Amino acid sequence: MHAGSDLLRSKSLDRDSFNSGDWFNRLDFTYQANNWGVGLPVAGKNQDNWGIMAPLLANPDLMPEAGDIELMAALYQDWLAIRDSSELFRLETAVDVQERVVFHNVGTAQLPGLIVMTISDETATDLDPLHEMIVVVINANDEAQSFTDADLVDLELVLHPVLADSLDAVVKTSSFDAAAGTVTVPGRTTAVFVEQIPVTEQIDLLIDKMEQLYQDGEMRWADYRLLKLRLQLTKRFLERGREHVAIRQLNIFNRHVNLLVRWDRLDAAIGAELVEDANAILDRIKNQ
Repeated sequence: MHAGSDLLRSKSLDRDSFNSGDWFNRLDFTYQANNWGVGLPVAGKNQDNWGIMAPLLANPDLMPEAGDIELMAALYQDWLAIRDSSELFRLETAVDVQERVVFHNVGTAQLPGLIVMTISDETATDLDPLHEMIVVVINANDEAQSFTDADLVDLELVLHPVLADSLDAVVKTSSFDAAAGTVTVPGRTTAVFVEQIPVTEQIDLLIDKMEQLYQDGEMRWADYRLLKLRLQLTKRFLERGREHVAIRQLNIFNRHVNLLVRWDRLDAAIGAELVEDANAILDRIKNQ
């Protein structure tokens, strides 16, 4: 991340602003302006392009408004949240990269301007208990692009939850056809798809987390048993196709966790994490 890239920082087209001072490097953390059009950048590496730069910098239509900068800042937070959502985005060794990362759309028949990357958690050590596969599609074309690969057939891919809830209405139109193994992404858009574990397994992981909290002395036995019962009921109702009752059980789970925090029987940070996990399950059930 380069300073100010989340604020549409412009430097007024300065190609090398290291010695340009605050006049060109200014960052406006009030999100009102991005320092566009404050003058021709210093000669150095820019003078040969002054003829191109001058009319652009003088064009008020190219200056973003505060709303544009605020939107960019929000979307940047989306991408940071996506990166934080899985260790698969933070592989630490060359071996992990070689075993897990595959670039598709390669060779002489590749579609121009399209990068398709998969990151697998189905090999070696399980790094991400919630996701088996991540698919990243970067479409640099002006128009939407579709890419088909046999490796994607029958995968249960969905748009990453952060993007599904994003302020970016364009990325939400990205889609996946499991039968054909085809991803479709709008022009000038990056989309991330994930293959999530079954929601019942996600519930089991939450139960395991609570059991560890009990073993670590962070939760009383009676509280652990009661919360575990709610999750077991949630799972049972899901398996019987009674999603509305499962949702009710999870809502009761959340209320009970909040009460434990209020009664000082559960650390507030731990309680918030449990509620966040339960809400993630709720979102999946509601969107099925």
